[in-house]
Amino acid sequence: MGPIASTKFNNVPLDNLEVDLERWTVADLDFLELSTRIKHKHGEKPHEFEKRVEHKQKKLRSAVRDRGIAISQNPDNKTRRVLTTLATRHP
Repeated sequence: MGPIASTKFNNVPLDNLEVDLERWTVADLDFLELSTRIKHKHGEKPHEFEKRVEHKQKKLRSAVRDRGIAISQNPDNKTRRVLTTLATRHP
């Protein structure tokens, strides 16, 4: 049903963030996933952590958009997207 190609790069600098990149290609599907990790600080209250997460997510979205990259509105995770692509290609 493949081939499926996936390439991953960790700790890539993007503005003042470190992000992980994963590029997936299968059939006519080709997408890049960017993610970053935020660790809970000792003694940090839940609302403080959530505020930091929201701030970092905004910075990541802004850095991506500033480079002219469209952010997908597809709510499916990458596994579902890949499997759906394969299933519709090979009934």
